Amino acid sequence: MAADEEKKIAAKREADEKNSKSARQLDLRQKNGPAATALLNLFSDGLKRTVLGTTDKPNTSSGINMETLFPDFAKWNAGLSQDNWKATDVISEVQDYGAVNWKGRNLDGIVVKATVKMASAERGQYKDECFLFGAVVDKEFQMVRDPYESKCNETQTSAQWAAGHELKSLWVAN
Repeated sequence: MAADEEKKIAAKREADEKNSKSARQLDLRQKNGPAATALLNLFSDGLKRTVLGTTDKPNTSSGINMETLFPDFAKWNAGLSQDNWKATDVISEVQDYGAVNWKGRNLDGIVVKATVKMASAERGQYKDECFLFGAVVDKEFQMVRDPYESKCNETQTSAQWAAGHELKSLWVAN
């Protein structure tokens, strides 16, 4: 009897913690959504320009230069047509956002998850490729610092980058 009671209490405690974490995360995202979205848009515009040759905004030079900051991604993108794949869309979302320590200064850090949707007429197939892009955004000097790139399944790179920059997440509740 006591064992059943302990299991119920443990299950309730776990459910409470999960609800509390979800509530904290929702609060973080509501509070920091505008700042995170502004940084996401920089990446999103650069990604669309690189992959699709367009952006959602006409005649804009906003966005970052993906080819310079993320050479592995640029190389992958350049090889698509040789493999008979054509990118049809790019969907970007904030994976993590927060404050990072850059040489004693608190700056914005962001990790963007980008899914490139592709089609191959020759194969009669669709497929998606998922990438993570992280960077320190230094608004004061108008620089994007210490970028990293990886495939979505290589989460260790993202974790190492976040730890190395002492990322204090304002997006994901721990």
